[in-house]
Amino acid sequence: MELKIQLTGLIDRVVVTTLPTPYLRKIFKHCMGKNNTPYFVNNCFKGVLYFDYETAEHLAKATHYDWKGWEANPKFYQHRGFCFDRNIETVATLNGTNKVPLTTLDLCYKVNEVGIEPMLPRLGDEEVLILLGAVDKGASTWTLDGIDETFDPEKLLLNLDSLDEFRLQERLITGVSYEGRPLVERIDNAVGRNMIMPAMFDKLGKELDLYDFLTVEMPL
Repeated sequence: MELKIQLTGLIDRVVVTTLPTPYLRKIFKHCMGKNNTPYFVNNCFKGVLYFDYETAEHLAKATHYDWKGWEANPKFYQHRGFCFDRNIETVATLNGTNKVPLTTLDLCYKVNEVGIEPMLPRLGDEEVLILLGAVDKGASTWTLDGIDETFDPEKLLLNLDSLDEFRLQERLITGVSYEGRPLVERIDNAVGRNMIMPAMFDKLGKELDLYDFLTVEMPL
């Protein structure tokens, strides 16, 4: 018999990589010239990195950096996974019958902590560690053939990645298994919603903000 696990909810697409400090400084200065309030500068910064490829590429060339888009160079981490802790619906079916709704309280899981510290030694002197990402809304189906018994939720295990050190509150589902056997995922549909505010860190692991890239006074 075939076991199906259907997930519906929010899906994070996350990349952890490095970007050159001069490039980030250039973007912030560009945004500062458009509007000098922190709210608008941060929104402009996010807009350049995620949506305005032409401007992002132009500013990159000015700092001798080859920009290919925010998902093009996942130096340390890249994953697309459902947000386990927020607005997720889970339904299990065995051989197409007996739908069993599951809550997060019903699910067993194992958490892998994705930390900052192991990545820091690989940062160059003029590089910033950065998390970038998007939040979509969608659904997927995980399947496994050869189940010969009644479905037991306690035998289902979800693998989760936690990027809490990067200020990402959602834990991401990276895999599903039943009795130790991995299920195969198929993405049914996904619709884009919004982009994650980049989280940036220096070589010592200190979190950075726009004030670390600008030397001018800004209004509160």
